[in-house]
Amino acid sequence: MDARFNTRDFPEYGIRIIAPTDPSFDGIATQHFKNKLPDNLRPLSIFIKNSGPRTIVGYAISWELLNDGKRITSNSVGYSEPGILIGNEIPSNTVHTTSIDPGKARCFTWSSQIHAELVAAPKPDPVRDLLNAELSRATDVTVSLDAIVFDDGTFIGPNTTGFIDQMQALVTAKYDLMREVVKAKENGTVDAAFDSIIKKSHEPDVIFGDKSSADEWYRYFTKMYAVEIAQLKAIQGKDQAVSSVVKSYGRAQHGLKKRDKD
Repeated sequence: MDARFNTRDFPEYGIRIIAPTDPSFDGIATQHFKNKLPDNLRPLSIFIKNSGPRTIVGYAISWELLNDGKRITSNSVGYSEPGILIGNEIPSNTVHTTSIDPGKARCFTWSSQIHAELVAAPKPDPVRDLLNAELSRATDVTVSLDAIVFDDGTFIGPNTTGFIDQMQALVTAKYDLMREVVKAKENGTVDAAFDSIIKKSHEPDVIFGDKSSADEWYRYFTKMYAVEIAQLKAIQGKDQAVSSVVKSYGRAQHGLKKRDKD
């Protein structure tokens, strides 16, 4: 690949993007995959390696192909496994699918994660073939970590994609609903709280436009988690559902905050 591969990551936090031009790429790929990474995936593949002390539970990756300073194409994708942020009980033997634990790495291509279980070359893909063709005329490829959320609810990154706003809305929406149940338990108004939550679960779907606001994401996640809590009550019964919500509330983050330098 003749194009210059530029990376924007966070070495000060122990988080690096390993590009295919990096001398360590092949060694990481050999350790990561059960089989060899197919050649047609390699040119636009990277690893995110976490050498920091905290698990990464959400992140946004931005790609940009340039030809002598002019953008050919670009793409941004967010990935998250937010259960620990919203108070889910995570068994110690849980095998994460998206989170990146300390000392671990995950592999990504232009628009998706490449799982370690990849056993053969992927099927023909016109979009990937087009990207590889565009790569042939690119002078620069830049891959950036735009936002990272850690398991303690802290985050870093410029957040030009709005990923942090989306994650903030997710965490806050679930926390607010759980708090409603917890406060109702203290006040003896549990039935009214569940009626309110069930009503929220029947709110109209949020219709997103070209750009999604923080309020739209909050309303979207409020309905999603209201449905979840309403189903919990239907399955477990009121008393057990309250107990489950109270336990989750005690584990959950109430919001995200900017991370200080390690």
